[in-house]
Amino acid sequence: MKIKSSLLKAAIAFLIPAALFAVSGCQSTKTQAASDAAELKTVTDENARMVSEMTRAREDDVRTMNELKAAIEENTARTVKTQETCSGAARKLEQENQSLRQELNALSGEIRKTKGAAPRDTAGSAVKVSGDATRLDNGKMIFGNQEWVYIAEADASFASRIDTGASVSSINATNIEKVEKDGKVWYNFDIPLDDGNVIHLSAPRVRTAVIIQASSDRPEERPVVKLTVKIGSYTGVNEFSLKNRDKMQFPLLVGREFIQDIAVVDVSRENVQRKIDSSVTVEAYKDAGDKNREKNSSGKNNKKDKKDKPAKDGSEDNKEQPKEKRAEPQQVLAHPKEEPLEGADSGAGAPDAGSGQK
Repeated sequence: MKIKSSLLKAAIAFLIPAALFAVSGCQSTKTQAASDAAELKTVTDENARMVSEMTRAREDDVRTMNELKAAIEENTARTVKTQETCSGAARKLEQENQSLRQELNALSGEIRKTKGAAPRDTAGSAVKVSGDATRLDNGKMIFGNQEWVYIAEADASFASRIDTGASVSSINATNIEKVEKDGKVWYNFDIPLDDGNVIHLSAPRVRTAVIIQASSDRPEERPVVKLTVKIGSYTGVNEFSLKNRDKMQFPLLVGREFIQDIAVVDVSRENVQRKIDSSVTVEAYKDAGDKNREKNSSGKNNKKDKKDKPAKDGSEDNKEQPKEKRAEPQQVLAHPKEEPLEGADSGAGAPDAGSGQK
């Protein structure tokens, strides 16, 4: 009995802890399962939220892509329409240009047919030439491609080129010297003659013309003075730039500012206007060499009396001789440079904005 009682006690001692362990293990497993379930639910909820956000983002992307696609299609349609409009306008312009070319060709043909016909005034009506063939009946004189121009200060008649391509007139001048007279700027200069003599002149300054030649990018400054001029029935004060024209055929060039309002030009004629009687006749230079440009050693104002040679229209003597180098076209800048003497008056006359000076 004692043995059985001991065995029973031992069994009870073993079974009670085992039962307690089993009960404790079950409770622990249940708690872990509940924790895992809660964590799984949290993860599931987070995944559901992320899926929902991704779905919304995808919907936004699809909407944005649709908007971009619509904008691209609209811009493409607008570009195509603009191209079609430009192409139509280009075709229309080409047609107009073709029509204008045809009209220009027709007008050129008419001009060739009517070459030599009576000149026309600004209204397009024919202008009658007066009986002496030196002026139109509207009062304007006719200039040929070269004329005799009388300069009162020099008491000399100059063979002059009439050039509508130049703006300001130009006169041959050497030994140019700027001086002050009565508080104003004047220029002293010489006009060389073919016989070695010179004419000494002094004239008031108007301005300084800044000129750029086509053959050079470097501007050239030329003083501009006023001289009293006679040609035909016209007498007036005109502007001349001072320029060494020894290498040019004509000692004097008449530009547009001189011609406008008083004359028209007939390039087929020469010396249309009567030559004014003068003490000196400065003919076109037949020799552009330096030997005929030397200053007279006496230094006197030599106005040598010479018999005036009558103008011979169309004669060989009055035709321009070929030069080794032709004068390049020039341009007067719109803002001529002023160059007054220190403490002196700037001179009469406002700066002129002429162009094409030669």
